Amino acid sequence: MTPPSPITECFVCGAAATQRCSGCRGPSFCSRACQELTWPYHKHFCRRSTPATAFSWPPLSKDVAHSLRSSTVIMEIEDIARGVKAEWFRHVRAEGWFKGDDRNFLLDQLNRPAGECLIPEPARSNTIATIRYGFTHTFHKASDAWDGVAHEYSVFLQHCSERHRFIGLKLPNDLLERLNPFLQLYLLYEILYLKFAPLSPSPDYSMLPSMERAAEKIEAAARQVDVPPEIRGDLVSFASGPGHQLHVMMNLSDDDDP
Repeated sequence: MTPPSPITECFVCGAAATQRCSGCRGPSFCSRACQELTWPYHKHFCRRSTPATAFSWPPLSKDVAHSLRSSTVIMEIEDIARGVKAEWFRHVRAEGWFKGDDRNFLLDQLNRPAGECLIPEPARSNTIATIRYGFTHTFHKASDAWDGVAHEYSVFLQHCSERHRFIGLKLPNDLLERLNPFLQLYLLYEILYLKFAPLSPSPDYSMLPSMERAAEKIEAAARQVDVPPEIRGDLVSFASGPGHQLHVMMNLSDDDDP
């Protein structure tokens, strides 16, 4: 992946960098400790080839897939645009991301790596994000950085869908690609949050300079995201986790140039 900062600056803390990632020669770090902090995120994109792999949701966990197959669990996802709730599978079909009738086939495919999944992008990522969001919301399970980002990405999709239906358009197929830089940095922020946030009702975030730097990088990425004009406006504000809100407005008004 393209490093968001010069090689002289650590990707995590901003200190003088002394080394690059040995896998992709992309992001730079001041120490092995800082490099290890980013690995849970970076491992999904670290490649020796160029260009690096774009943002892609990892497969659904077996626990999630198993729960969605169970006849005792009916996970409903709220459709903000239509004002109704629908069982997760019907919601996915209503959005047009998957038109088949075999939910087990869908789950089996989403349990595969991106390169082996028969569901093309962006349908694969949109479906995984929506399922992760519904699973997290239904079972109050938000212990994974991917789940945190899935929640916000799903909200973003809902707002975009509502706007597009209103003006009679479908979501652009390259929306995920356009949001790649933002989603990658937002995922890094989530991992740093889960790594450092104290288990306290009132955590002291002034003690987390690396978190502040991550927020700065995310805000910079949000300003650079190339979103099509038809979905501009104050569509969404992103939140980073319980007890701490990071509102990153896309800053894309209808009067701005593309």
